[in-house]
Amino acid sequence: MAWQQIKRLNEERGQIVADMKAILNKAQDEKRDLSADENAKFDEMSAKAEAKLAESQRHQKLYDMEQSGKGKGEQRQQPGREATNTDEQRTEAEAKEQRAAFDAYLRRGAVPQDGEHRSLTTSGAGVVGDRPVYDQLVVSLKSFAGNRMAGATVLPTTDGNDLSVPKSDDTSNEGQIVGEGSEDTTEANPTVGVITLKAYKHDSKWIRISLEMLQDSAFPIEQHILNIAGERIGRTFNGYATTGTGTGQPKGILVAGTLGKTAADDAAITYEEMLDLIHSVDAGYRNLP
Repeated sequence: MAWQQIKRLNEERGQIVADMKAILNKAQDEKRDLSADENAKFDEMSAKAEAKLAESQRHQKLYDMEQSGKGKGEQRQQPGREATNTDEQRTEAEAKEQRAAFDAYLRRGAVPQDGEHRSLTTSGAGVVGDRPVYDQLVVSLKSFAGNRMAGATVLPTTDGNDLSVPKSDDTSNEGQIVGEGSEDTTEANPTVGVITLKAYKHDSKWIRISLEMLQDSAFPIEQHILNIAGERIGRTFNGYATTGTGTGQPKGILVAGTLGKTAADDAAITYEEMLDLIHSVDAGYRNLP
């Protein structure tokens, strides 16, 4: 049927447009212009999208002509579908329908929407009818990103290859007094080296969830699963960023840092010891944000 051809063409064009947006968004996120390969690919995809649009418009014109002969002043459309004016609107409306249908299947299976639903228990007092459920999920909280919150510098990269960071240390060198007319041949070179930062993949571990839970949940369980998976990764990263050994894992600040102040009694830390700890950090770093 003509409308099925139109639907297919619009979906294909919508996918091409989405891929074109992804190319532009990637370059924008990385704050750069499109590469030569990306420009060529973008132009090729643009031509394909235009071709799909032209073909869709031809089918749409034929479909409109066929429908116009079935009754003057009538506009035919599929039952339950809102009228749309442009290809983009039609594509978005169809995608919305598909998402809604898939979500309904996950939550309710093939049960008709107008069917009768009951929950029944046979033990205790028994319940007939739906139980009232609070529409908010009560979640236990625990801070998990102390290093990031403290102001850690984040270095976004386009891949997971080693990142070399050059460093220079001239803090042990100083100048000297030279007598008038004296020749100075003393050398004092800074120490130059490289720190290699490696990429490590963190995993949230599997979170099992049943089809029944997806169907029966009274709150958005999918978003909750995504949130706790992200927090798990945040916790493992924060742990390694604090105590990681640097061998097969990130080097944590407690391992990479130097000893600042040792308290006389770790059960009775004094104010003076806290001041010594603060001032054990050189002012060159201590006065930075």
